[in-house]
Amino acid sequence: MIDLIDAQVSEGLTIDYKADCNRTADGSGFDFFGLHKDIASFANSSGGDLVVGMKEGKGEESGLPKELVGIQGQSAESIKLKLQQSADSAIEPRVEFSMKDIPLERGGFALIIRIKRSLFKPHGVLKDHRYCFAQRNNSGNVNMDIRQIRDAFIGADSIVKEIRSFISQRVEAIERSGANTVLAEKDVPYFKFSPNAKYAIHLIPLNVIDNPEPISLQSFKDDSGVYRKLAAWGYNFRYNLDGIFTSNEKGTYPHNYGYTYMQAYRNGIFECVDSQLLGQERYISTPQFEKQLTETIHNLLDVADIVGVSPPVMLSISFYNMKNRLLDTGSFDRSTILLPELILDDLDIDANPAKALKPILDMFHQAAGNDKSPLGN
Repeated sequence: MIDLIDAQVSEGLTIDYKADCNRTADGSGFDFFGLHKDIASFANSSGGDLVVGMKEGKGEESGLPKELVGIQGQSAESIKLKLQQSADSAIEPRVEFSMKDIPLERGGFALIIRIKRSLFKPHGVLKDHRYCFAQRNNSGNVNMDIRQIRDAFIGADSIVKEIRSFISQRVEAIERSGANTVLAEKDVPYFKFSPNAKYAIHLIPLNVIDNPEPISLQSFKDDSGVYRKLAAWGYNFRYNLDGIFTSNEKGTYPHNYGYTYMQAYRNGIFECVDSQLLGQERYISTPQFEKQLTETIHNLLDVADIVGVSPPVMLSISFYNMKNRLLDTGSFDRSTILLPELILDDLDIDANPAKALKPILDMFHQAAGNDKSPLGN
């Protein structure tokens, strides 16, 4: 914080200073509208840091940090709770942000609010029954005009469309991958699929289209936790042009079959395919299948977090060679089943992974003519 003053880091596209939270007219509470607008404008732009408790200069020194005055007369936890609750109600759609309070020697505390660039923009702030849309430039917040608001909506929609197009291409490739089909596009010419039914998981960070962040490939080798969590997709580990590839095979070349594989792309996309869990049996055991699928997705999200994938992410699950297979009291009427995507704002679903995945598992059961999944009931 002192370094900001020493270096005279000026307000701009990704940083803003506030001396205090605005008080209500009678001084009995806080009016967080200004902070809500700042948070939304950062999310609508490139993201950034909002430093509350930093007094800035005036006149020619406007925008330059001058003194850490801190927030006085309130506890940090109280302010953070009130700000979080009010922002969740006032900003639509909700913005994910983090807060860190820093106690000051003079008393009080400074509050750093970190906002990520949003992929669900534009975010509007509700005030007097109307929404205000703003974004950042080097001078601070500016209200968005109709064209900018429209372009933001169109841009968010195009990102989702491009990701769905990628998933569709991969689904078609996996559909073609029978026992005699080599996955040449994966740069593994000896890898063939088992003829079993199989499922695929695609995990795709939503920033992959317009602002991809390379993942740490070295973590796959150096982090023992990552290595253990990848065991479900085999220990045959290698680098390839796309990133990292692991597989589990049976037999010897050229008669070997692949039962599982995982391709981690350098841009943070994961593609995981498994033909062991569903196997060759016509009947699918619901408890075993759903328990293992939930654990597998949980491990995948852990790995994604460790190697540097930034949420939000899109999770897509698809199934192949499923026609006439039995699930509970029903059966599937088609070979390929592509479930609706889930958008996860957080990679941590430790609290209740069954609840997070239940919507798509319900739909999987309904594809077989059943009512819903028993998981989480």
